[in-house]
Amino acid sequence: TETAINRSWDGHFRAIAQINGADVGLLIDTGASLVLLRHDDALRIGIPLSELDYSTPLTTANGKSFVAPFVIKSLQVGDLTLENVRAAVAREGALHSSLLGMSFLENLNETVIQPNRMILRK
Repeated sequence: TETAINRSWDGHFRAIAQINGADVGLLIDTGASLVLLRHDDALRIGIPLSELDYSTPLTTANGKSFVAPFVIKSLQVGDLTLENVRAAVAREGALHSSLLGMSFLENLNETVIQPNRMILRK
């Protein structure tokens, strides 16, 4: 199974994913160890924010931050679906875009970057 993602106008690769059945825009970031959701995306898809514990340290381009770990039951990008994906929620206002990080990408068989598209294979 494979999915192709076209490069965005800004040079990045972005995808609309379904997380636990809800659409979420994600910036593909091979430098991110986890799938990392913005606080408002997590709220919108029904993650019980009152149960989150922002105690896991994470180093980002903006410095050190604390995130709340959780597990995504189902994450789908195009025709690819993975279950039980390690993820985290950023504090409110701490993240510009939700990120599709390595906790998703490392579970694929191949990620190919071409000049104007990225191909994900499972």
